Amino acid sequence: MQNRRINLYKWVFRIALWASLLLPGLSYAKSSTRLIEKNPVIAGQKAYIALPYRSKRGLPQIIIYSHGSNTTVTRNLNDPFMKKMRSYGRYFTRHNYIFAASAQHGANRGSLKSVQDMYNLIHWVQKRYRTKRKVHLIGFSMGGLPTFHFALRYPGLVDRIAGLAPTIHLRDWNKRRYRAIRRIRIGIWHGDRDQHVSFRQSQLFVRRARRYRLHIRLVRIRGARHYDVDNELKGRILRFFIRR
Repeated sequence: MQNRRINLYKWVFRIALWASLLLPGLSYAKSSTRLIEKNPVIAGQKAYIALPYRSKRGLPQIIIYSHGSNTTVTRNLNDPFMKKMRSYGRYFTRHNYIFAASAQHGANRGSLKSVQDMYNLIHWVQKRYRTKRKVHLIGFSMGGLPTFHFALRYPGLVDRIAGLAPTIHLRDWNKRRYRAIRRIRIGIWHGDRDQHVSFRQSQLFVRRARRYRLHIRLVRIRGARHYDVDNELKGRILRFFIRR
């Protein structure tokens, strides 16, 4: 009986693997940490998606990660950046989230194409899996630009935003923009020794938001530099996402 069960599991895995190979632009991997990883190409952009292997806690929620200017999503899972993406995937799928990231046209500077890439990624996932309607966003460094631009364009789709030393063009932010995202809970984590994106920028962004009764949580990471916050704060982000 036990041997039959083992053989059944083997055939289920083989069928899933064969199915993924028959679908263009899609790969499949099941890891020892009980998640499913996919690498589709969506509207010409490579993507990384990590899904819970089995959800027993209701509908999962999607987390969309936007990368910095010198990294991008590839199919090489041994790439240093992709190792970080897989680390995010392993962590958040354990808590019933779907973690996803797009190549977003590389160093996009928050372009409309990168915002559309985020929308396409969400649509791809929700077309194939049952999920909660609203998504969480994580934006690191330059990824702060498409993250906030997406929130401005689709505020009704966004639950919460976690900014990690995010780039924010303060000159573009006025009363209309702040009020457009007033229903979204936002947290920013920023090192005060950041040599690429000034901590002062985040301080001013939060201070201006208060004028329009928008409270943004700013966490100062003392002594932290730019790349001290891109992969080290998963626990804090999770607590922010689940806190009511």
